[in-house]
Amino acid sequence: MDLDTILDRFILLSGLDRSAALSWASILEDAGRYVRTLCAKEEPTDDENTRLDSLAGVYAYYRYLVYTFDNTRTVRAGDLSVTYDSGALNRAEQLWKSELAQNGDLVDGSYFTFRSVRG
Repeated sequence: MDLDTILDRFILLSGLDRSAALSWASILEDAGRYVRTLCAKEEPTDDENTRLDSLAGVYAYYRYLVYTFDNTRTVRAGDLSVTYDSGALNRAEQLWKSELAQNGDLVDGSYFTFRSVRG
């Protein structure tokens, strides 16, 4: 697992700067471990490992939105302010599912996702 590759993809998707993104390091590491549990190959090649790390960056972004989304449009952390539209979480989930499908040769297909139910 290459945390820098996961971090780079997470930064690209989240729009956070490097220092703000690093405050989510435990989520990035968890995402890397989770994606590795989905891997259908015992010993992925270097290219496959890079793809898995990129996939982990997408999953980390999805989890980041799940953790920060509370029906408000703006998330603030110190001087940093990130604004999301109401569909951001749904698009992140769709991106995660799309990336899983595109990397179907690497994942075993026994994964699942949780959906929240809103009343």
